[in-house]
Amino acid sequence: MSFARGHDIVSQIARHLARAPALERCSVSESLRGTSRKQNLPLVTVLALRESAAAPVNRKTGVARVITRIGVLVAVAVINDPGGAKAKASLAAILQDTRARLAGWCPDGARDPLAWREGHLVDQTASYALWQDSFDATWWAKEERGDGR
Repeated sequence: MSFARGHDIVSQIARHLARAPALERCSVSESLRGTSRKQNLPLVTVLALRESAAAPVNRKTGVARVITRIGVLVAVAVINDPGGAKAKASLAAILQDTRARLAGWCPDGARDPLAWREGHLVDQTASYALWQDSFDATWWAKEERGDGR
């Protein structure tokens, strides 16, 4: 079964976010490669977290409905913010923009629009706060048979 479409959806989401005027001050990517703690923040990174078949493969057609869980990581700087109020405000503004841009949007090749599932604080230190939102993308995958069909 080819899962290339799920990774293509990740790329589409990253491009879709990068074109958002409200996120132009953010560094938007589809990989953590090349990032470091010294990375200019705020940072938005789109990753495929997991893929699963929503139901068994249909043996007649070789098709399965696949759900790809997409993670949108948002990192903001935390400077002189012992209570975290500035970090929360920075995160809230970026999360509002990413959620508004993604929820209900349907990437090419997806069966249904993206659906927001959850969000949680991943980490907060004296220098940054990291939040992850999760979205589901549903699409159809065709099982590849051994004879190339």
